[in-house]
Amino acid sequence: MNFIHLVFNAIKPTDKVLDVGGAKQPFRRANVVIDIVPYEMRDSENSFLLELPEHFSKDSWICQNICDENKGLPFKDKEFDFAICGHVLEDIANPFYVIKELQRVAKRGYIEVPSRFYEQYPRFHKNRLCGDPHHRWIIDLRFNTDSNENELIFVFKNHNVHFCSEYRLKKPLWKLGKTLLNPNFAVLGMFWEGTFNACEDLDSAITDCSDFMKQTIILSRRFGKRLWDQTEPLPVEFKENPVFNGIRSVHELGSYVGRRIALIDGRGERTPEIKEYEKELIRNYLHTAHTLER
Repeated sequence: MNFIHLVFNAIKPTDKVLDVGGAKQPFRRANVVIDIVPYEMRDSENSFLLELPEHFSKDSWICQNICDENKGLPFKDKEFDFAICGHVLEDIANPFYVIKELQRVAKRGYIEVPSRFYEQYPRFHKNRLCGDPHHRWIIDLRFNTDSNENELIFVFKNHNVHFCSEYRLKKPLWKLGKTLLNPNFAVLGMFWEGTFNACEDLDSAITDCSDFMKQTIILSRRFGKRLWDQTEPLPVEFKENPVFNGIRSVHELGSYVGRRIALIDGRGERTPEIKEYEKELIRNYLHTAHTLER
């Protein structure tokens, strides 16, 4: 997850944290993880902030289908202070149920999904397929003038995006196996608190999503070269925790952001500066947690 540093800074040492669907990249700060993948099959070497000890264990890893409406998430209302759900909602058949359950069991949290630019971007030279072909949804934030709040909008990912050039972002050059998208634009990171609305854009579904996908191309032209600059710095640190109800994207929290560090260099590798920042982040966290225990 690109904005994991902002997430880490938004969590207090005393918070009880839930990771929903994180087996492929478990969030090491989570006290509890729920996923259909068992604990033994977790990809611990692909997790975030590797120097941080895993706060969950085999006993606090719940192996369950998060979309099973007959069972629901096996937690009490508001049992968790913070819930993280990263790169899950775009894959599942009923993301609205999972979002409802997230709001039930947690007070606040963070959601990260591939952006509309990522999903309309032909990542690989050989097959020209856009984004990840197995994704069911293209997800975006939209401001509702009636409720005066952001809404999480789901648009069916029509297969036309893979075959119609008018729906695909034009790559400035080929780079096999690696996305050239600026990390700021490759994902949509969203902090939420309380409740927020999430719904399917049925109008786009009826019109084969063509208007929505064309709008993405128009937006990409507006951003221009910024869309492809991998070295543009990412926000890595909150000055203070933002207080809000509803849902906000990472980019709307600019007034709360402190340092900005380039996460990826021109070759797509993590920069030495971000690696050092991660170590500093973990040292400060472990010191604070140890002090609280005493």
